[in-house]
Amino acid sequence: MDIRHTDSKTPVSPLIAKKATLNPTVDKAKWEPLTLMVDSGASDTVVSPNVIPAAKLHPSSGSDSGLEYEVANGESIPNLGEKNLMVVPHGGASCRSLRVQCAEVHRGLLSVAQCVDNGNTVIFDAGGSYIYDNATG
Repeated sequence: MDIRHTDSKTPVSPLIAKKATLNPTVDKAKWEPLTLMVDSGASDTVVSPNVIPAAKLHPSSGSDSGLEYEVANGESIPNLGEKNLMVVPHGGASCRSLRVQCAEVHRGLLSVAQCVDNGNTVIFDAGGSYIYDNATG
C-alpha cells in the first residue's frame, strides 16, 4: 500500500472506498473518496460513522465492551462499532480490505500500529513519507 503525505498535519493521499463485498469491482463511479490522517499515536484506525454510508456499521468487540477513545482535548468518545471497507490507495491498482472502527471524530485516523501489525512498514521522512507493503513491495 503506498499512501503518501508530507507531514503529520497533511492528510494522506485519498483512498477511494466502498462497502466490502466478496467480489469487489473497481468501478470508480460507485466509490467514494476517503481521506485519513496517518497517526502514530492512534490505537485503532477510526472514522466517523457517517463515512461511506453504504457500508453497514456492525457491532465490534470495542463497542460491545464499552471501549472509549481519548481525543485531543482530553474528552472520551465511545466506540460505535466497525465497518469493513474495500479501499484502493491513490495510484494503486488493487483493492485492499480495511476494517475501521467508528466514533464521532472530525477526521479519520489511520493507525500506524495497525498498519505495522498488518505487515506494513511506515516511513516518516521530510523527503516524503509512505506506507510500504512488506508482502507485495
